[in-house]
Amino acid sequence: MIDAYFHSAATLNYLRSLVNGGVADLHKAESWKLGAVLSNRVREGYEQVVNRILDSISFLNTIGADDSPSIKSVDLFSSHEGLLLNYEEALTSKVGAKYYNLGAHFLWIGDRTRQIDGAHIEYFRGISNPIGIKAVSYTHLTLPTKRIV
Repeated sequence: MIDAYFHSAATLNYLRSLVNGGVADLHKAESWKLGAVLSNRVREGYEQVVNRILDSISFLNTIGADDSPSIKSVDLFSSHEGLLLNYEEALTSKVGAKYYNLGAHFLWIGDRTRQIDGAHIEYFRGISNPIGIKAVSYTHLTLPTKRIV
């Protein structure tokens, strides 16, 4: 579990460094490389998209509207299934008057954690993060007969 946490944190830190380093800046779209993409069709489609982005940025520059922060960066969000309760509880803190899981912006209830009278649902009832419910093709969807949140 500690190794998984380390790799998750390292990945998020790497993504943050890329964003802070300007990789998401639409002004630099021509520097986004697809060296690992072998398909010529995919590469050509990608290059067409980049060219349209650069044309749009050029137009915004012409009219003096290309300095918006939204063109230079992105908001980065993370999510995971709230599977291991001890781990989730350790990442939960009170912020103001509400409790939040600070390990992710968005948590979800999955096939392994969806028992309506289980501890996972009770945990999710107590946090204020946005919560999703993962539904897969073999899940028989039925609406709960009682309110859980």
